[in-house]
Amino acid sequence: MNKKIPNITVFIILLLTIFMLPQSASLNLAETENQSFRFFRFNSTTQIIVDDPSGLDDALLPLESLEVGITVKFKINIQYLANFFLNNRVGKWILFRDGKEMPAATVSLTVENYPDWCTAKIKNNTVKIEEISDTFSETNTKLNISVDEDAIAFQKSNITLKATFVPGDKWGIESSENKIDVEIMTAYISSIDVNLTNFTRKIPPAKSTIIPIEVTNLGNGETTVGISVKNQPDKWNISLDNTTMNISIGKTKKIWLNITPIKNFKNETITLKFTPKSTSDASLEGETISFAITLSNDGSLKKEENDFVGVLILIAVIIAIAAIIFVFIWLKRRTP
Repeated sequence: MNKKIPNITVFIILLLTIFMLPQSASLNLAETENQSFRFFRFNSTTQIIVDDPSGLDDALLPLESLEVGITVKFKINIQYLANFFLNNRVGKWILFRDGKEMPAATVSLTVENYPDWCTAKIKNNTVKIEEISDTFSETNTKLNISVDEDAIAFQKSNITLKATFVPGDKWGIESSENKIDVEIMTAYISSIDVNLTNFTRKIPPAKSTIIPIEVTNLGNGETTVGISVKNQPDKWNISLDNTTMNISIGKTKKIWLNITPIKNFKNETITLKFTPKSTSDASLEGETISFAITLSNDGSLKKEENDFVGVLILIAVIIAIAAIIFVFIWLKRRTP
């Protein structure tokens, strides 16, 4: 009877080893140079998750920073042997080479890829899973995204996050990793500059005056600018060569304001309004810029009228002198 006990013990050990083998990766003997030799290693699962993906639905403005919650999860795929290996001192020693304490799993976090128009950083380079289990244990950290000042509107790109678990040298657990892509997009900002050399002008009455106006797109996307004239005086003829124009980023375009006033006016003020919108999405409208131009009579018509009166008087004087001379000559001829 006693002679059969060793055979039973060997049988149990072999049976236990057979159960363990299907869950393990193939053993690479080259790797055992830096690790304790093992007949088996349990697989592990690591996950990285964005807590609230809806927080990334809105487009990000240039110079905007966004902080997103990240959850890291970890478990070992030990199935029905969990109780033995995780709650038993002998099992812990077999799994971790430490039968006294349950070690923490260390997971490395990296941002593998992000677009050149932003910066993405994870708050913690590594996190620790304090309770190793055959069900997911988790911990939390933050992802910070900062958009560059010169980011162009409507760019879509992915930020790739990676979580990697590397076991201790003596652990009977395989490494694991997980990658996820987080999509972000830049928002449109409208910004224009309107350049007019003089907001107070003297213009001639009843004549056309053309005023050049420059508009520069300072925003981060192609912009359509609508221009309108308000407070137009009665019977004045005021027009623009263009009421809308598309301007690329950083470019300047010129419009021409044509004004023909009535003859008799003193001072009048007109208002010009410039409304920028995204060329790609007209619903994205920027702030309207308004400014007033004061127009005053340069007096040129009155001067012309005075000159005309002077000419008439001169003609009248010449005619009068000619008439006097004619009469004088005529009288002289009649005198015997």
